[in-house]
Amino acid sequence: MTVNESTRKVSRATLRPYILLTLTHAEQEKRNSVTRKEIVERITEVFKCNAIVVAKEMHKEEGFHFHIGIESTNASRNNAARLLRNAFPEFDGAQCFAKFHKAWGTICAYVIKEDKNPLIWGQYTLEQIKEKANAVEKHRSRTIKNHEQPDEIYTRLKDSKQWLDVYKDPLLREANIKRYTNIKKIFHDLKIIEQIERDPVQALNAYLKEHNYPEEYDIEYLKEKYLALDWLAINLVFPRSLKAKQLCIKGQPSTQKSLMFKLIAEVITTYVAGTRMNDFTDAHDFFDLWVLDEFKEPVKDSYSGSFTEEGQVYFNTLLRILDESGASQ
Repeated sequence: MTVNESTRKVSRATLRPYILLTLTHAEQEKRNSVTRKEIVERITEVFKCNAIVVAKEMHKEEGFHFHIGIESTNASRNNAARLLRNAFPEFDGAQCFAKFHKAWGTICAYVIKEDKNPLIWGQYTLEQIKEKANAVEKHRSRTIKNHEQPDEIYTRLKDSKQWLDVYKDPLLREANIKRYTNIKKIFHDLKIIEQIERDPVQALNAYLKEHNYPEEYDIEYLKEKYLALDWLAINLVFPRSLKAKQLCIKGQPSTQKSLMFKLIAEVITTYVAGTRMNDFTDAHDFFDLWVLDEFKEPVKDSYSGSFTEEGQVYFNTLLRILDESGASQ
């Protein structure tokens, strides 16, 4: 196999000089005759290379892989993987896997992590390869030591009641800026775990005991709210389908509608949605109850005869939530 002239003329934008090639299950028949030296010969026929490192990694099932680091001057992201698969037909499909890296040192660190005596070809000596790998490992250790406090971050996330609390904690705020997606996912996972482990009945009993069993919770008072409480209890105990009916409470002002949900929020995780359109900041599935309070009905403008913008926004938001979310309203 010879290098095709088209592979030499590669634009700078498509150049990928650092390639990590993995040849898996090299112990199998038809592959076990492929040696490290032959691997180097095949790669240099495909690319113009500055350096190649070939390491052998053993596995518990008595098999082994080849991990190969390649520093090339003309490998292109458009065809490098295909050329390597063609060069190693014994390793079909995913058993010949090429991945591009941004730095040579990270490849060296990965390739020689198990094999301390790899085959070295090109402009670097084994000592230079080890130096580059050690520099990467030292940098990783220093980063973890200086910037990572996993146990402390976990504890503070667990103690945070809502997502906005993360921004009030200096340590969590710094971690969130660097790893927003991971931090938020961990926060939500912790809240889901809390929900699974929490017993609503025990939480209610603890609340009543803490408040010396207030009269507002006697049987006569609860009879007035029986239908609402029954609906809440059923939806806490049994999984609800997305299209299950919602709960709509309507009444005159000062009839304690909002107060009821405020008291309920002391015991179960409740999310109170904003009245502005698309204002669902911090909403998530781990809440037991979603409350949409103070929604205004559309009101016709006395001048134009059409609905006012404010009333229509609330009305449309309510319809969208009831139709799509399946959350407990």
